[in-house]
Amino acid sequence: MSKYRPSIPNSQSLPADVAAEMRVSHAGEVGAVALYKGLMTTARDIQLQQFARQHIRCEERHLSFFDTHVDRVDKTKLMPLWQLSGFGLGAALGLMGSKPTMAAIGAIETFVEGHYRRQVKALDDHPDLTVLASQLNRFADEEGQHRQDAENKTQSLDPVERIGQLVLNLGSRLAVRLTKLG
Repeated sequence: MSKYRPSIPNSQSLPADVAAEMRVSHAGEVGAVALYKGLMTTARDIQLQQFARQHIRCEERHLSFFDTHVDRVDKTKLMPLWQLSGFGLGAALGLMGSKPTMAAIGAIETFVEGHYRRQVKALDDHPDLTVLASQLNRFADEEGQHRQDAENKTQSLDPVERIGQLVLNLGSRLAVRLTKLG
């Protein structure tokens, strides 16, 4: 006898606010995979390449989840922009070397982890979506581990690296707002 396991609905059957958040998360994972691909293209540091190879596998799993659960009509029309900007950022970081790259990844993962945590909290209003909340919470934990991995590779940040982190945070906020629009 098989036990009933609740499934995660696709975006067309989700409340509009949840579907918009799923669109944002999908776009973010597209950008993350592109970032690591760009990084692997230009990074000369072997440890940086290994870091990227290790973390892209997790990001690809996250992307696969959203590819499955975000309907084609709910995907952002800005996807080419997020692919290009993710790849370009990753490629630029790879040219800068390990410390600036890890500072940037730490900032991005801090933002992403917080974004997933806010999504999980918002799902408190949707008790029928506990399976989705559980999955997003797992993603938040994994992104937090990525953040910690990056932070472990940087000691103290110089003022330029801190400004870069602020710029990345602002850019991430803008990307979320644009993606929610469609």
